[in-house]
Order: sequence, then structure tokens, then C-alpha cells
Amino acid sequence: MPEDDSQESRKGPVRPRSRSRAGDNPKAAAKTHRPVNPVDPRRNPALNPGINPRVNPRAPETISLHASLEPGHKGARLAPVPAFVPEPLRLPPVSEVRLLHTSRLLPAKYSQSVLTRIADDDADLQQIFALDHATNDRLLAEGNLRLGITARELVFDAPCSRIINAAFTHPHPQGARFSMPYRGAWYAGVELATAKAEVLFHRAVQFAEIGWQQPEELDYDQYTADFCGSFHDLRPPTPARPGLPGSSQLPPVLPLPPGAEPGRRPPLVIATGIASGDRRARSGRQDGAELDFWDLNIQAAQEDPRNSLEDAPPTAAEFAHCLAPDSYIASQQLAIDLLEAGSPGIIYPSARRPGGNCIACFRPSLVANVRKRDLYRLRWYPDRAATFVRSPRAVPPPDTPAPSPAS
Repeated sequence: MPEDDSQESRKGPVRPRSRSRAGDNPKAAAKTHRPVNPVDPRRNPALNPGINPRVNPRAPETISLHASLEPGHKGARLAPVPAFVPEPLRLPPVSEVRLLHTSRLLPAKYSQSVLTRIADDDADLQQIFALDHATNDRLLAEGNLRLGITARELVFDAPCSRIINAAFTHPHPQGARFSMPYRGAWYAGVELATAKAEVLFHRAVQFAEIGWQQPEELDYDQYTADFCGSFHDLRPPTPARPGLPGSSQLPPVLPLPPGAEPGRRPPLVIATGIASGDRRARSGRQDGAELDFWDLNIQAAQEDPRNSLEDAPPTAAEFAHCLAPDSYIASQQLAIDLLEAGSPGIIYPSARRPGGNCIACFRPSLVANVRKRDLYRLRWYPDRAATFVRSPRAVPPPDTPAPSPAS
């Protein structure tokens, strides 16, 4: 075989690549001179500066498009589209709270792993734990392998950190009042009686779903926690809590001006003398007389649509539908809005105990000073009222090894 083994000898004669022009190729011409829809944001750079459509700048339709955006042009037919500004979310009012010794009741079976009952020895137990850890949502979240919550939000090396993280990583499959199926929350009763009422209700619902008609005894561990900070508040305003913003029961700072309609915002009017720099108007006096701020242009201020109730601060009464005893639809949507706004949590009246209050904390790091307290036994009966009483905690013998922690 000769040494001159060129491409031509191997694959045949090489044909020169011809560069087709737009005029010779009808498809290329149609693509190059494709008309631009002036109202399509995907094609119009004036509506979407982030795109760069491949159009011919010398095409007549492109020239007319740029000319139409110029004010005063005889062919102007397109007005600039204003930027989209999302409406601000209306969230419940915020309260500065300091709640100590709130109660959360958890089944006592979570305090000790059930895997210890099926293990023959310690080596076998460690292998069983390894299999369980592969599907444990809490451990997956701590390894940043679970959707809905990141490992940076969880707590580590803190008392009862496993219990805290489990509240956020083991949510109910259908969610709860202020939590979703993919992210839980720390629920607690401000009062111990409220926590008992909540547990009694949900346990009765579970028994009714499966048609359980036998007496049952269940043990619950009480975990107490403290909360301090700014939380959204759905509780009705009371004299003991006069600082709720947006409360309709707060005494007005200034009296209602004569002729003003009740239920409308006080008119915010600037006097002409203040706007023009009159010092006498700034000092509250005009021509030697007191300047009545509320008497200035009351009628015009009441007709101003900006003074409508839509601009008034939100109140807890607006979110009463989120406390429905038989539906979590509205409350879960509110929880999504609160999480997007960075809310630490929400305080709300209990739907199971009149006069009781609950707290749902959205951030694991805000669940402070968690400690395990008393043991309570729930005695449930299908034909009479259930009881929830304190029970003595069993103390293991001195020679009994400590149980392994639950996973």
C-alpha cells in the first residue's frame, strides 16, 4: 500500500463544503427573517432583557418593532409592560412571648428501641441497627439526604436532640394543622391539660378509623420545652396581652375625627403649610390657633382608596378559618406562607380544649431546654370517657444494663 494514504484514497474525493446563503436556502431564509411577535416575552428583548433572539436586525419587522417602542413614533403600537410585583402576604400578627414548661406528650415506646427484643447479642444488635438506620428518616435528614429539611436546621450535641429532630423528620403522612407531610413541627401545649386533650382526641380518631372496641392502656412521656422570641399569634387579644399589632380591641391613640366613618383607617393627611415648610404648621400652630390635624381634608381622605381596610394590618380574626376543628386545608396553606416568610412558629388556640393554647415551632434550634419529665398513662374505653393520669416510672434493678437508645 503506498505511503501517501490520503483521505481521498480512503473515503473518496473530498467535496468542498459550500456555505449556503439565506437567499439560496428557503428554510434558512425563513429562519433568519422569522417575524417577531411584539407581545411575546420569549421573543421580544424589550419585554425580556435576558434573551437574545436570533433575528435579522435589518429585517423590516425588527425595525418597526424598535420604532414602535419609541414614544411619539407614528407607528407606535406597543406600550411598555410594567414589571410584575407580587402582592405581599398577609400573615397573622406577631407577639413577643416567653413560654416556659410547655408540654409535649410522646408514646413511651419511643424511649426504648424495639429492636433489642429480637437481637441475640450485641453484634447481632449492631447489624440490625445498621439495617434500620438505612431507612430512618431522622438519620437521613441528619445526613442531609431528606427532602423538606436540611441538616443545617437540625440540632446536634444538645439534650434530647434526637427527640427534637424526630419531631421535624417524622411528620404525619397527611400532615397536621401547621405542618406538611414532608416537614413536621414541634407541637406542644402551653398547658399540660391542653396537651392531654390533644392526645386524647387524636388517639380516639385513630381507634375509630380501625374500629377498635377494646379497652387500651398506653404510656406517654412528658417532654417540656421553653420558647422565647417573636412568634405569629392567632390568639384573640386580651388585656393581659395588649401589644398585639393589628388588634381591633386596642384603645385608639387619637380620637376619631368628626365626620369620619367607623371601621375605616384614620386619614393620613399632610397640611399645606407643612408641605411648604411653614414652621408654624410644624409646631402645631397656624395663625395663632391650634392646628387640628384630623380636621384637614377629612372628606378627601375618606374618598381616597388607599385608606381602605385592605391596607389595615392583619388581625387574628382574619385567620379564624385556620382553626377549623375538622379541616387542616387552610392552616397548612398558612404554614407554607409562614415558612416562606421565615416565621419561627405560631401560637394558636386549641381546637380540642376551650381556653387552652398550643404552639407549633417551625425551627428545631428554637426548641430550648428540652427535658424528660413525668410518665402518664392513658386508659381508653370504647363505652366511657378516657382517663389520663400520672403513673410511676419503673426503675430497673441495679444489675440490669441500660437499654440501647432508640434509633
